[in-house]
Amino acid sequence: MKPRLHNTLAPRVVVDGRCSQTGIGRYVSTLLSIAQRQNEWETIQIVQTRTAPQPRGVKNAVIAAPIYSLREQWLVPWAARGADLVHIPHYNIPVFYPGKLLVTIHDLTHITVPEFARSLKSRIYARNMLGLAVKKASHIVTDTHFVARQIQERWHLPKSKITTIYLNVGSYLQPRISPGQAGELMSQMGVSVPYYLYVGGFRPHKNLPLLLRGFKEFLRQKNWPGYLLLVSTDAKGLSQVLREAERLRIADRIQVKHQVTDEQLIALYMQCHAFVTASLSEGFCLPVLEAMTCGAPVACSQATCLPEIAGGAALLFDARNPEAIASSLADLLEPNRRNYLVRAGRERAAWFSAQDPAARHLTLYRELLATF
Repeated sequence: MKPRLHNTLAPRVVVDGRCSQTGIGRYVSTLLSIAQRQNEWETIQIVQTRTAPQPRGVKNAVIAAPIYSLREQWLVPWAARGADLVHIPHYNIPVFYPGKLLVTIHDLTHITVPEFARSLKSRIYARNMLGLAVKKASHIVTDTHFVARQIQERWHLPKSKITTIYLNVGSYLQPRISPGQAGELMSQMGVSVPYYLYVGGFRPHKNLPLLLRGFKEFLRQKNWPGYLLLVSTDAKGLSQVLREAERLRIADRIQVKHQVTDEQLIALYMQCHAFVTASLSEGFCLPVLEAMTCGAPVACSQATCLPEIAGGAALLFDARNPEAIASSLADLLEPNRRNYLVRAGRERAAWFSAQDPAARHLTLYRELLATF
């Protein structure tokens, strides 16, 4: 649809919905759900294709510009003209947009993790765009207090410019299948037990090579009969991970699943021995919360925001130390430890479920729309 001229009867809120994959896509779904809770303003979602989902109460504006592209720098402002508030759910802001801008910065991975920070893309794009996003934003949202502190310290911002709004799993992954149904889904996927589960991408900061080394050390110590199952919607970086598994001679202990449905993912969480991630940098890490929600014990890195999210309901380890990873995997073989983590994880997940990120964003939108 073509953007309409400003409607003086109802404010317009524009949300950039082009980043539909991974955790940001889940986040955008939360933002768009606000449209069903209010009739105070019109909600426009910027998308790339005419076939993009259009939630109830939301209108789509189609532009032919992927994220991080040069074209988005003039097409996003064009699609958002006349808006009273534009929400960009990532740091790829429209630099020359003159209006009120709410920016969500999920993490600083692209400029703080050495594997990214040394790259040409980071030096040319990420550092500059993050700096511009911080400078131009009318207000900033983060998913955790850890990232909020990082931003405050790096760019010397007042606390009043940043609001931390925790995410939650929402309705998409609440356990709604029985153990029997989970078993049937497992059979359909060709997945057997026992297995440790990893859910996420394969990019450098996810630290899969160290996770594999820790898993190999664990197998050497315990002679465990299971395997490590890797689940992702993004295959980028997978070939390097599989080569590392071959080098470590544990390729026969690694399985990979792509593009699973929400119900299949629930079944995988429900049936796993435990969920594990050795990530070096996160802005929230929804899979930790997803695992806890589904009753899976969690072992995760102690890096960045992960202790804040785990809240004492997970085993934490040094993700750069394979022996520490192996030790945590071995601890999860103890029934009492595992049962405790299941209970603690469910309690932690219930606490996050009681948070309402859509309502928090709704309040923030109202506050920003009320200011000039």
